[in-house]
Amino acid sequence: MIGTLTLAMVLLTPQEYPKTVEQAVLAAYDDECRSEQTYVAIMAEFGERNPFKNIRQAEIRHQQSLIPHFKTYKLTVPENRYARKEKESEDSWQARLGVPKTFKEALGAAIQLEKDNVKLYDAIFKIDLTPDLEDTFEHLRWASQERHLPAFERAYRNQK
Repeated sequence: MIGTLTLAMVLLTPQEYPKTVEQAVLAAYDDECRSEQTYVAIMAEFGERNPFKNIRQAEIRHQQSLIPHFKTYKLTVPENRYARKEKESEDSWQARLGVPKTFKEALGAAIQLEKDNVKLYDAIFKIDLTPDLEDTFEHLRWASQERHLPAFERAYRNQK
């Protein structure tokens, strides 16, 4: 049953990119959650600095843009598994998300997250998508490729 797809299905390696529309919606949402919470964890370590501050807000909007598709495909919106757990220490949470030791390394990690996000959407486009879902995915891919990635790359180059 479609409604019983679990988030475990979207722990994807490049060889395991989504093959169904339902998997694509779940994978995209999971990836947007991962980016957003990684940026939150980085800001907890290094302060609320741009580009993390602005892009974190964009990641939340990206998650929200996927919610209507959960309803369309009768999927349950999963909990954000990257969020800090109730009794989890900040250090443990940051370690779980792989927060780097320096701000420059954090920018490098963000660059890789955005590149991985683009690759995910490229793989998703191999699936037969409805026009509205394709539009959503195209916008999310565009934002990562044309907005987020250049912002992180610029900040990385300017970091001493």
